[in-house]
Amino acid sequence: MCMGDLRNCSEPLGAEEQQEPGKKRRFKDKPERFHGRTDRGSNSSLKSRARRRDDDSSGDDDEEDNPYDRASSSSYSDDEYNAGVESKKSSENTESGGDEAYKGRGDNHYEQTSETSEREPRPPQIDDATHDDLDRDSDEFSDVLEELVQSEPDSDDDGLEDKVVDITSSEYVQELLNRMDMKKHKDNAPYLGECCVSIRKAALQNSEITSVVNHVDGHMPILRSMRAHPHVEYLQTAAVGALWALSEGAEAEQSITRKGGIDCVLGAMRFFSDTVALHHQAAGCLRNLCVTETNKVRLANSGGIDVIIESMGKHMSVAINLVQTVGCIMQLSFNEENKIELDKESTMVCLLSAMQMHPTIWRIQLYGCITLKNLAIGHVGRKKLIKDKNGLEMIVEAMRSFPYRTQIQKYAIGALRNLTAAGDSHSGKEIANENKMHLVKLGTIDLVLKCMYRFLDDVELQLESITLLRNVTSNLECQSEVVEAGTINMVVNVMNRLMYSPQMQEHGLSVLFNLHKNFAYDIVDEGACAVAMEALEKHMDNLKTTEEACAFLWKTAYNAEARRNHIKPNSLLGLGKQALIRHAESHGNLIYYAEGMVKAWKKVRRIDRERNTNEAADKRGQFYDKRRD
Repeated sequence: MCMGDLRNCSEPLGAEEQQEPGKKRRFKDKPERFHGRTDRGSNSSLKSRARRRDDDSSGDDDEEDNPYDRASSSSYSDDEYNAGVESKKSSENTESGGDEAYKGRGDNHYEQTSETSEREPRPPQIDDATHDDLDRDSDEFSDVLEELVQSEPDSDDDGLEDKVVDITSSEYVQELLNRMDMKKHKDNAPYLGECCVSIRKAALQNSEITSVVNHVDGHMPILRSMRAHPHVEYLQTAAVGALWALSEGAEAEQSITRKGGIDCVLGAMRFFSDTVALHHQAAGCLRNLCVTETNKVRLANSGGIDVIIESMGKHMSVAINLVQTVGCIMQLSFNEENKIELDKESTMVCLLSAMQMHPTIWRIQLYGCITLKNLAIGHVGRKKLIKDKNGLEMIVEAMRSFPYRTQIQKYAIGALRNLTAAGDSHSGKEIANENKMHLVKLGTIDLVLKCMYRFLDDVELQLESITLLRNVTSNLECQSEVVEAGTINMVVNVMNRLMYSPQMQEHGLSVLFNLHKNFAYDIVDEGACAVAMEALEKHMDNLKTTEEACAFLWKTAYNAEARRNHIKPNSLLGLGKQALIRHAESHGNLIYYAEGMVKAWKKVRRIDRERNTNEAADKRGQFYDKRRD
């Protein structure tokens, strides 16, 4: 049924639904109200509050001002309110079986949407086994929201008959959107807010409503209501909540942003900076709206980053708000242009303070680790800033607090990997070495090895861990502590277990190469030589894996224990010649390492043969001497 049909229908909506099964509820004339304050800090009547705001407001009526400017705008007047009341009361006597307001039903359960988008680039999928504490599915939100918003606004009676309707149906939502566009309701801010609350609850219970609203262009009535009543706290909070519930998917994101939804949400956050419920829902809405790269940049250009950081700082003690604001910052950190905007001391202080103040809220820790991982990529200044603000301690503490959260472990280790990457500059190498030694002092290596043992089948986590160990073992001062923790045994076992992964073999062989100078016999005793030869044979086509294998096996050529008991020289020389033939036209260190390995093993093979010949001659001489005697 189209919107025009619903607006002009002659029979009350819901008459046909009375016999249908499903959740139905009997109501009396009005949509369910949003339990929220209509005036900041006051529980007096709506008319007196509107009168006070009108008395305080000033300015030329003919001048067009910013609707979100506190000094230049006011809420609807007392006369307009009374006119709306009278129009609705008169409609009771003139309308019979006409438009009808429905009572909404639902709860405050929310569900996360932005992370499951199919568009690229996007944040990583949060796929932990337990989802009972999702941001929009937590009872914590319901309790805090009810505590923050306690009173209901008064709304006039439309004089409609008592009907039974399905409040989760798409027809119900379309009718509410139609009513929001009606002339008699456009100036009734409390009624518009109630409609937004009912739409939000219906959208949370029925996933098909989002696509229906996209099809009928249903975001416009909500946005028009926000622009028409920018100073009504209850309406702005309810409308932002409705937009959050309707912002799932690429189509909804494009529709809302194309109509100026980002600016409306940011305007509400700026004007009502003390309303936690509004900021919580607004941050969640912005997080859904900035999945695409275009919208990430659009949000930053509109000043959204400063608004979100200010919200984090002002409501630092409210965990439910930080979950969404930190998640929104995480979403923005995937864009290279936004990283420049986020490269501020205030941003880093707010982010790390949120992680420190709420160590038991796992989503704050997860989003914080992902953000730090993104910001630490290839930027020396940000690495130093994270270290100076105790970012390393916060990441390590998150790993200790949630040892069985796969996602937290993975992205925390990934953040530490980026913070220990040296880069090409001299200053980058100095900061990376400082971070490596600091991590060893914090006991990070033991945490990483326990995590690797705990999640042996998680290839991504194993790869992040091996890469971090590669960075740390490149510092000679850290190698003793790393080896004492049992790194060699773990690396060899993971390489053997995940032999099919060329990246795993590449980084594992690099770790063994770094440690071979001081711990050669420990590496050989763990069976690393056989693993390296198998990796070279199976991943001959992979340039980097072949290079690391040749470099490691070149070093083992001068280990007598490896030559005697672990490596067959003829087999190894055959693999080396195959590598040279297959990568003859490649550039870089591969040819150098492969030729060096072949030459070294030819040399030691010749030396071993000469030594064996001399030993055999000596034995024969001793034998003949004994016979002669």
